[in-house]
Amino acid sequence: MRTARAGPPVRTARAGPPVRTARGTAELGALAAAIVKPVTDTRPDEDVRFVIQRELSLVQPGATAQVEALLHPDFCEVGPSGCRLGRREAIVALATRQVPPAPGNGTPSATGPAAAAGLTGIRLSGTVILVSYVSEQDGQRSHRSSLWLKTGPSWRRYFHQATLITVGKP
Repeated sequence: MRTARAGPPVRTARAGPPVRTARGTAELGALAAAIVKPVTDTRPDEDVRFVIQRELSLVQPGATAQVEALLHPDFCEVGPSGCRLGRREAIVALATRQVPPAPGNGTPSATGPAAAAGLTGIRLSGTVILVSYVSEQDGQRSHRSSLWLKTGPSWRRYFHQATLITVGKP
């Protein structure tokens, strides 16, 4: 003979049978509902599309004010040459299309507009989205990745890395 249960089974995000605790199934059910509840009010695909649009706007020449609004106060970048840029240097580079010099080379170089292909975006958490793609600019291709962080109501680029693709490699 089976004994009656105190309530319906509680489903959690992990696999396995329902978990029961001394606190009871009602409290656990509320906890499970809180875990599954969305972190933001917008659908994740809307946030990802929004961030990808902003990423593309940074690939093309833009005004300094627009670039400043899209970069997080703690932004940093590792460029294709291996140089590390802080927020201020990145704003100048993006707005003027002047690439900072590689280590050991004292002169910055001008660049044309970039083309982006294979853009993908994935939500890592309620406040972090990873965007990756391949860019081509002035005959050079790079793998690029950006982390976007939601700060308050807006998404801002927090970190960016570009790695040159050598000839003959995908």
